[in-house]
Amino acid sequence: MGWSDDSSSDNGDSGENETRAEDENEQEPETEDMTEDNSTDLSSLAPNAMDVNEASERESQHKIMCWSDEGQGKTHFGYTMPDPICFIDTENKADDIAHKFQDKEVYIWQPSDFDEACQHRDEALNFLSEYMEQTGDRGTIVVDSMAVMWEWSQYKFIEEWYPNTPPEDVNIELQDWPKIKEYHNKHFRKPFESCDFHVYWTSTRKDDVGEVISNDNIDKAPDKPGGEKDNVYKVNSIVRLYLNGNGVPVGDLQKSGLTRFKYMGLERPTYDKHIDLLDEIQRMESEGADNVGDVNEMYSLDYNVDFTEANTMRYLD
Repeated sequence: MGWSDDSSSDNGDSGENETRAEDENEQEPETEDMTEDNSTDLSSLAPNAMDVNEASERESQHKIMCWSDEGQGKTHFGYTMPDPICFIDTENKADDIAHKFQDKEVYIWQPSDFDEACQHRDEALNFLSEYMEQTGDRGTIVVDSMAVMWEWSQYKFIEEWYPNTPPEDVNIELQDWPKIKEYHNKHFRKPFESCDFHVYWTSTRKDDVGEVISNDNIDKAPDKPGGEKDNVYKVNSIVRLYLNGNGVPVGDLQKSGLTRFKYMGLERPTYDKHIDLLDEIQRMESEGADNVGDVNEMYSLDYNVDFTEANTMRYLD
């Protein structure tokens, strides 16, 4: 039967052509379906990814570094962050102004050394994780100050590498600083960089004597945040606080990973004011502001501030 069927198909090319045409016609919709399926398949290759619209609607995570001389509002700013706020109070000062913020949910840890600070940090992060899981809201972890943590990292290094030796008798060599930096960054700071919460940490202002030594053209030591000057602070806002001529705390946004333009001269800065200004700057940038003149013309908030496009933060890259 098979051979007789084949022989019957030898009657001419027309039968073959008709068969091929029918086959091609049947395959065309399959080709179209495959094209559509390919588009669907591409998106299915990244099932856990969000698209740009979803990303734009997510609540922003803010990581802020604030630095100044003592008594110029760093701790106060920390209390204005979104609650619950977990305060790692290395300077033992957070309770001094706690009475001003009794309407907020704040938890304060006051460690006395590097190991206690790490322990309290883990407790605070676990608390914030549980809170976020139950409510869906971000809290804030505060370190006040990171300059103290840098000092404690040095003591931790001495304790580990020079046991039973008083710290004042230890001469830290150049090759020791990478180990100290590892204590500070890897063992304390790294969990803040990868956490899902708002982060706020402070540092005290220092004179950069080393800059004067290395640069003969400088008569006065420039300012810098306390701590290791070559450290990379992985934050998206750096705010410098100082007192204006009337003794009022003022803040400058010195560096921003969220906006091109920065504000200067914000009186009595708080988290809410900072966010208002960031949102306003982002609005102006999205509407085409291309220079400081454009920003000044388009600005619509009541805060009396100036603007700059310059990165005024010289030390933290």
